[in-house]
Amino acid sequence: MYSHRAGASRMLVVADNSFQESEAIAGAGTVFWLEISMEEPHSLSSNTFDNCRAVYGETVATEGFKLELNSTVVHIPATSSYIDPLNVTVLDYYDHRVYTDSETTVYMTAVFVEGQCAQAGYLTGGTSEIFSAGVAVFDSLQVNCQPGAYFNVSLASASQFFDIEKDFIFYLEDCVLGEIHDEHLCVKCPPGSYSVDSTATECLECPEDAVCPGGSVMEVNAGFWRQTQLSHDVLECPNVNNCLGGEDVAAQCREGHEGLLCTYVTVVHTDLLINSLPCAGPPHSIFTELLLNHTS
Repeated sequence: MYSHRAGASRMLVVADNSFQESEAIAGAGTVFWLEISMEEPHSLSSNTFDNCRAVYGETVATEGFKLELNSTVVHIPATSSYIDPLNVTVLDYYDHRVYTDSETTVYMTAVFVEGQCAQAGYLTGGTSEIFSAGVAVFDSLQVNCQPGAYFNVSLASASQFFDIEKDFIFYLEDCVLGEIHDEHLCVKCPPGSYSVDSTATECLECPEDAVCPGGSVMEVNAGFWRQTQLSHDVLECPNVNNCLGGEDVAAQCREGHEGLLCTYVTVVHTDLLINSLPCAGPPHSIFTELLLNHTS
C-alpha cells in the first residue's frame, strides 16, 4: 500500500486493515508513506500484518528521514591527520535502513570554530559519497587542525523524496606525555630524548646520567636520583649505594632509605615506627642547598 498525501490540509488515515502475504520485492513496507515532513498517518497501530516481506520495513516504512553516523562524537587520533572510515546511513521514519537508496549523494562540510585551529583548518579527501544500499562510506578524509581542538561537521543529502541535514562534532585528541606538537600532529620523542610536557614543541636531550628510550621515559643510572617523574635534573647521590636508579622514582632508593637523594632511613622498633630519621651524612644546610639548586 503506497500512501501519498494529496494536500497538507487532508488527514491521512490507514485503519483496521489486515495485510497477509504482502511482498514489496523492490520497495519498502507493506504500508509506505511519503511527505515525512507532514504528520504520520493516523491509526496505523490498528492494522495487522501477517507474513509480510519487503526490502526494509516489512510492515510500515517511509522514505529517507534522517542521517546517522556510526559515532555521534568522532575522536581523531593525534598522531595522524587521517580520519578512520566513517559510515553514514540513511534511515526512514522508523529507523529502518533505506536499502533501496544506491544513488543519492551525501555531502560532508567542516565548520571550524574560531580559536580552535591555530591556522585556518580544513577538511580534505572525499567529502562527498554516494549511498550504496543506504550506506555511504567516507574513507579518505584528512583534517588539518592542531591536536586538542574540535570542529563541527555538517552532513547533507537530498533526493527527489527527501532533503536531510545532520550535524556532528569531531574532536582531535591532544598530545600526551612523551609527545610534542609538530604542526598539526603529535609526534613521539625518539630514543635519546624525552618530553614531560604535552604542550612542548621540541624534545629535550636525555641527561648524561640517564637513558631515554623515547617518549616520556627516563631511566636514571644507578647512583643517581630524580625527584619526580616530571623532573629534568638528575643528581648524584652522596652515597651512591643508596640510589638504585631506574624509571620509577618511588622505587629508586635502596630498601630502608627514602627522601632527598635517598639520604633518609626508616628505623623500625618493636613498639615504635620512626620515619625519616636523617642518616649520618652532610648537614641539613647542604640538603637544603641541593634541593633549592638542583631540583625542578
